[in-house]
This record gives sequence, C-alpha cells and structure tokens, in this order.
Amino acid sequence: MPATRPTTIQQRQEIMQLAQTGLSHQAIAQDVGVSVWTARKWARRTRSGDLAALVSPVGRPVTGSLADSPPLVRYLALRLKRQHPTWGAASGLFSST
Repeated sequence: MPATRPTTIQQRQEIMQLAQTGLSHQAIAQDVGVSVWTARKWARRTRSGDLAALVSPVGRPVTGSLADSPPLVRYLALRLKRQHPTWGAASGLFSST
C-alpha cells in the first residue's frame, strides 16, 4: 500500500508540461503539491511527451518472464524444472501428474 495518495492524471500532465519547460524537479513538486521523488518519477516517464506514459500499469504482466527468451532457454528451463520439481516456485504447469 502506498505511503501517500496516488497522483491524478491531471497532476501527471501538469508535471509533464512543467518538466518540458525546464523547471527543476523541486520546483515542479512545489507547484503541483507532490514529493520531489514523485515529480522526478513522472517527469522521467513522460520525457518523450507520450501521453500513454501517464497511465500506471496495473496487474500482472501480459506475458511471463521467459516469453521473450529463445526457445532453447525455455526448453532447458522446463527440462530442469521437470528434473528437479522442488526447485523454484510450485506451478501446475510443471507437475508430473
């Protein structure tokens, strides 16, 4: 649970606009009413000017951690997991039943 209240999209847009004018993170934080850390985080995320960067990703990733790995790496990981079922996290995908 966050220690502070989440920022609104309007605050994030304001941070992005102020950052594009060249204000420091401290000045932006004072103007918007957020912490310096929050101002820096959203200024960095929106550096490209892309409004899609204002939305926080919520939930699990769409793909697993091995999805972008070469097929040989995925094969070897599966083979090791099947040879040593007590290694790593328990998963129904690797059960031998």
